[in-house]
Amino acid sequence: MSIDLMFKKRGMLLLVMVAMILTLFPTSNRVYAISESNLALNPGQTGYPEVTASYTCGCDSAWSTVNGVFSYNENPRDRWTNYGSPNETDWLAIDFGSAKTFNQIKLHIYDDGGGVQPPASYLIQFWNGSGWVDIPNPMKTPVIPEAFLNTVNFDLVTSSRLQVVFTNRSRDTFSGLVELEVFLHLTEADERAVTAMVTQIGQLPIHDAVALSDKSAITAARMAYDQLSASQKSLVTNLSRLTDAEAAIITLETALIPKTKDVTVLSAFSDATGHTITLNYHRFWTQRT
Repeated sequence: MSIDLMFKKRGMLLLVMVAMILTLFPTSNRVYAISESNLALNPGQTGYPEVTASYTCGCDSAWSTVNGVFSYNENPRDRWTNYGSPNETDWLAIDFGSAKTFNQIKLHIYDDGGGVQPPASYLIQFWNGSGWVDIPNPMKTPVIPEAFLNTVNFDLVTSSRLQVVFTNRSRDTFSGLVELEVFLHLTEADERAVTAMVTQIGQLPIHDAVALSDKSAITAARMAYDQLSASQKSLVTNLSRLTDAEAAIITLETALIPKTKDVTVLSAFSDATGHTITLNYHRFWTQRT
């Protein structure tokens, strides 16, 4: 047997052993960043998400920004630009068709080195039900728009629509976009926090099995949940188990409180001539039956 063949066999054996070891670790409660889906993606280019723009060059298409094709050249030509627009600013908007929760947008900006160049600036807004408002606390990378990928992270937003407003760099240059992606983004710290929370809630008893002795565990789970960020909370898939357990505790505690019965209530007030009537209020505890 050659040395090369021997090492290849040993390498294959090692890979098999690693795979077997990994299967020993439970992963049912894990939350993976790779599972993040692009909320704007619509390869079919019909229905929702729907894309519109204030102006589109006749040789381009707003739909090209959500079809999943990343092409910065002519093969294929797949982009949106406002080339030839009479406007200083133009917008490109996405209608999701229903409310979505997101906190990250990726703009893949087009630059042909000539008439289409990165914009002087861009503004991201969402629809709040009555008008367009700026996304909260945006963090842009890079700060000044550049060709290719530009990422914007911001506080959690829930909305059915968003728009990007581009300000052209000059009168003779226009803005362009190869792709627009929208995510509910999680960091590794988010993943760990959500996974721990889902696990903690999963260890609580179901509603009908809750006992008063479970109150401390239920209270601890609520306190841990309240410490999560808004984006983390949105990914806790078994929150109803916690709320059911809390409701069960309230029911059990209420059952321990003695009932009361009002016996006499006499009340009146001073009249115009100064006569008064005394209030006599009496309550006593009744034994539960």
